[in-house]
Amino acid sequence: MTGQRGQAVIETMLLLPLVLLASLLMVQLVWISWWQLNLSTASNYALRSGAIQGLNSTAMRTTLAAGMAAVQPQLSNTVNNDQSDYARLLVALGRSQLWSRWGSRIEVLQPTKAQLQQQGGVIALDHNGLRYQLSNDAKAYVAARTIELEIWWCMPLRVPLAAEALAALRQRWANPVQGFCQQRQALSQAPLWGLRYRLQGPLLSDYTGAD
Repeated sequence: MTGQRGQAVIETMLLLPLVLLASLLMVQLVWISWWQLNLSTASNYALRSGAIQGLNSTAMRTTLAAGMAAVQPQLSNTVNNDQSDYARLLVALGRSQLWSRWGSRIEVLQPTKAQLQQQGGVIALDHNGLRYQLSNDAKAYVAARTIELEIWWCMPLRVPLAAEALAALRQRWANPVQGFCQQRQALSQAPLWGLRYRLQGPLLSDYTGAD
C-alpha cells in the first residue's frame, strides 16, 4: 500500500510540470490568437489607408500602429478617472507607433515594379472604365490595380515558461517572420513572436511607386 502511494506521488510529481507547462502554453496561444485577430483588423485599416493614399508607407504604418495599440492594456479599471485613461491611451498609441518603426514590416507584393513599368510608370484610376476598355490585357490591367500586402508584427511573449518554450521552438524554424523578430529582440524585455497577415484590396488612388 505504501509502495503504491509512493509511486502515485512520484507520477504526480513527474506529470505536474508537464500539465503546468501545457496550461501556460494554452494561455499564451490564446493571447497570440488575440494579437493575430487584432493584426488582421489593423491590417485592413492599413490597406484602406494605403489604397486611398497611393500606398504611402508612412500612412499605412501609422494606421497599422494605431490599430495595434488596442492590444496594450492602456486603460485603468476606474470609471471616473477619465484624464488618466486618456493619458494611458496616448501612451499606448505612442508606444505602438514607436514599435511599428522597429518591430513591424509592411511589404507591398502588388502592384510590382514590373506592373508599374507596364502601365507607363503610373497606375492611374481616372476614367477607369475607358482605360479598362482600351487596355490590351484586361487581366493585367485589373491585377495592376489590386493591392496585395504582407504585414509582419512582433509581439512579446509574456506568459512564464510558455514564452521560453515558444522562443526555443522559434529558433528551430526557418521562418523569415520569426527570424525578423528574433533580430529585433534586443529592444524587448520579453521574447518576441512573429505574426504575419496577407491581404488584398482594390487600389483607390493613382500609384507612381514613389513613397
